[in-house]
Amino acid sequence: MNKKLKIALLIAASLFTVACTNTQKTKATSTKDNMQSSRVEQNKKPGTASVAENTTSSKENENKSTAQSSNGSTRIYSITQNVYKNKNITVNYPEITNLGDANKQSTINQLIKNDVLAYINRNIAEDSNLELKFNVKLQTPDLLSIQYLGVASAPNAAHPSNIFYTTNISIRDAKKLRLSDLVNVDVNLANAFKKGQYVDSGSNYTKEEQAQIIKYVNDNISTNDLIKYFNGADSPDVENINPSSTFSYLTKDSIVISTNVPHALGDHAEFSIPYKNIQSNINEKNSAIKGLMN
Repeated sequence: MNKKLKIALLIAASLFTVACTNTQKTKATSTKDNMQSSRVEQNKKPGTASVAENTTSSKENENKSTAQSSNGSTRIYSITQNVYKNKNITVNYPEITNLGDANKQSTINQLIKNDVLAYINRNIAEDSNLELKFNVKLQTPDLLSIQYLGVASAPNAAHPSNIFYTTNISIRDAKKLRLSDLVNVDVNLANAFKKGQYVDSGSNYTKEEQAQIIKYVNDNISTNDLIKYFNGADSPDVENINPSSTFSYLTKDSIVISTNVPHALGDHAEFSIPYKNIQSNINEKNSAIKGLMN
């Protein structure tokens, strides 16, 4: 091989090596740039912030839904407890929250408080010892039914008195409902009461004691008396309007009516009447009760 050919081959090999080296550098630089670009795109991935916002929004909606629905039934408001104290008299009563209508909520809460205190102020001596507790017997979007129970002891009284009181409220109208607003009072209602199921409101009476109460009601309270009692029912004025201390509350399938009995029998007795047994008595204007029958 001559000298010129060798030099040409050496120059060609050198140029090839340089070209390969530049190609590798270009590929490495391109790969590095692509990786950095990919990382930037991941950090700027569209929709990531909105996904987080949607998750938060979903949780808020879930919480709102839970507030509106509990225990398997739609409830668009919650119940909390408030307390009224005057010397030795303590009255626990409910308040509603989360109704969604501030004015109506305030009206209903004032109604609840005024109604139970009207009974206390009229019928319980100021120097009595009393703790009145409440039970919510029915809570629906249209109706709230409250039962109060307690024992009042006055210094000069011969014996303590078992207190039973109720308040039924139309949430829709923000009004108190009395028995005569809910059902038509007649002979059929009186007979259904006497045939109703005795309800032991926490007294834990024996079957024999319950039988004595049932016998007293059937033997000593006439149908005409019951009609008179029912027409005055649910008024806190037990001196003039409601002398039999007759009160009522609602459940999902029955109306429970309480009336006065002798102290030896507990001061009050309650009987439950299924709505299906008094369908003809349900007030057509009161769609709330009719809704319970569906």
